[in-house]
Amino acid sequence: MENKKKVKSISSAETKKEVKEDMSTKKESTNYSNYEADMAIIKAYENKSKNRLKVILAFILGIIATIALFSTLGLSNKNVNTTKTVKNTAKEPAYIGILMLNLEDSDAIDYYDLDTLETTLKKGVVVETVKTGSPASGYLKRGDIIIQMGREDIDNMDDLIDELAKYSAGDKVKFVVERNGRNRDLSIVLGSK
Repeated sequence: MENKKKVKSISSAETKKEVKEDMSTKKESTNYSNYEADMAIIKAYENKSKNRLKVILAFILGIIATIALFSTLGLSNKNVNTTKTVKNTAKEPAYIGILMLNLEDSDAIDYYDLDTLETTLKKGVVVETVKTGSPASGYLKRGDIIIQMGREDIDNMDDLIDELAKYSAGDKVKFVVERNGRNRDLSIVLGSK
């Protein structure tokens, strides 16, 4: 019973010195076998403390190794320039060179004097202006209604912009436009700005 009590008191954080002093005074009053048992408890406590120290040291070394790894990779808290130069392999964005309106926007059509269009279409993109020297000059004309680009139907300006974004400068693309009530197929080589 007395040994169990002693284990509890040791594990409840009495210092090693206090335990040893207590054991040395009990040595005189108890028999030799109790003294050996108490010393075995002290030795186990000392070994446990050494193991705790080893665990703490291993934890600290792990933290140091992690910091060293992150600083090697450039991930430390320091202001390190980690920007890499990447070769730009993307092609130039496609450019057609027109100003456009949605066919369904009757106010804009009236404003730009395009209300004389001969069409039964409800959707499409109306060419308002063709920029001089652009890829579209010589192909598209003011008042043309773009209804298809590539294989995609064009209902509005967003459709045309989205479809144009799929191509690069230099690509040859088929356009279907309605001009004076008739559909025309045009092949235009897209440019860049």
